[in-house]
Amino acid sequence: MPHIRGDGLDVLFLDEQIFGHTKSKIDQIESRLDKNMKINRSITVPKNSIERLFWVLSHKNFSPNDIGYLFSCFQKQAGKNYCQPVDLLQVDDFETSLDSIFSNNQRHGDCYFVSDKSMQNDLFSVRILSRFRNFKLMTSFELFNQTDIDKEEWEHFLRIFNLTSLFQ
Repeated sequence: MPHIRGDGLDVLFLDEQIFGHTKSKIDQIESRLDKNMKINRSITVPKNSIERLFWVLSHKNFSPNDIGYLFSCFQKQAGKNYCQPVDLLQVDDFETSLDSIFSNNQRHGDCYFVSDKSMQNDLFSVRILSRFRNFKLMTSFELFNQTDIDKEEWEHFLRIFNLTSLFQ
């Protein structure tokens, strides 16, 4: 998977045409959740990784929950894929498919939403979830042994890994 889209933007740029509906839904509901937590929504604005890095470094009140908010917005269908806290132990088990831990039970603030940036390719598998109540990020990575490493896949892995690991 290339780390730059056809229009020259980073794949971790939140495209409003694709994800705008989810972002606005999350913004509406988030305002009714944890009143003590402030999310800096401008993290969704940077169009490439360097801009995002500068954004993170320049915001003194930056919170790891801002990264969780960003990855929560990467859902084509808001809140469709989520799991209950009791199922989180299975997130690190890459033998278990993510589809099998999705819940049909009622959603609540402690549910974890699965980001559309969760993926698997020949080089790595990554699962990115965030708790809806406070956007606490949960990530799980698995690297596969490869003799030939595709440069674009490696760069994409590093972008996700660096962003999600920044403050954990």
